[in-house]
Formats: sequence, C-alpha cells, structure tokens
Amino acid sequence: MRKKEICIGHVAKAHGLNGAFSIKLYTPNKIFEILLDIKSVYLGEDKLKLKVIKIEPNSNKFLRVITQEISNRESAKRILRKRIFLKIGEHSSIDEEFRKLQKYIGYTIIDQKTGLVGEIIEIDNNRPQPIFLVDTNKNELYVPNVDSLITEVSDKEKKIFMNLPEGLTEICVR
Repeated sequence: MRKKEICIGHVAKAHGLNGAFSIKLYTPNKIFEILLDIKSVYLGEDKLKLKVIKIEPNSNKFLRVITQEISNRESAKRILRKRIFLKIGEHSSIDEEFRKLQKYIGYTIIDQKTGLVGEIIEIDNNRPQPIFLVDTNKNELYVPNVDSLITEVSDKEKKIFMNLPEGLTEICVR
C-alpha cells in the first residue's frame, strides 16, 4: 500500500499571542528551502487540514508557521507535540525530493569483506547524515549512508556495495 502522506515534523513551540507555532522538521537540510512554499499542512493522527497563511525559517531545523485555523496562543499550545504531515500530490516539488530520499528502500547492501548484509527497509533522514535501517534476517542494523563507504550502486540490480568499518555490523544493531 502506498503512503498517502509524509510526516515532516512536529509542533515544538507556540509563539506570541496570534497562534503562531514552530514545526521541528524531520527532514534533511537540503530540502528546507522548498518547504517554505507549503500552502497547507495536516495535523496529528486525524490529519486535520491547516491552511498556511505565513511560513518562515526559524533556524535550519524549525519553521515558524501561522495558519488560518490556529488563531491564539491557547490553540497553539493544544497542538504541541502533534505531528505535521504533507499529503502526497499536493506539493509536487516536495514529493519529488522525498522520492529521491527514499530511492534506496528495497536495495540490498553488500559489504566488500563480509558479503550480504541485508535489505534496506527504511531511511532515516532526520539526522545530519542519513542512516539506512537494514533487515539482516536476524535483526535490524543501522548503516550510515556515507558516500565514502559506498563503493558502487547498481540501480539495475538494486544493490549497494559498501566498504563497512570492521565491527559495524555488531555494534549498530537495533
């Protein structure tokens, strides 16, 4: 089943008296700029639509947002810690960037020394350096998505060949 939305962060703080709030982003810094064009967001598990009136950077990991539906400090405080989503299909440039970020899900990681590591089941981009979550059939393993560790990518075979540091597969188990 295809995802219908993308979680981009959560409400981290209320600002002032007019209902402004900050969203702490779960996204990599490289797509920060395109998030400034958002016209609507969806709040919480019930995905309540909020129409964005104003959005501006509050740092490289926070957006300060004013919406039509949240108009005072008390309303902004009630939504603290709720997750913020974008619907797929409403922001084509953002959809495309997220597709690129998730491209390697389903690829197999092969280490130069030890051979088959496992299949990438998730990619965590909420870090300075993205991390692959790999299913090894025994457990789940965190593998850094670092260009210097990747020796080759075969899109045709859906394989990523890596030169992993010794011991990584033992210490980075989830």
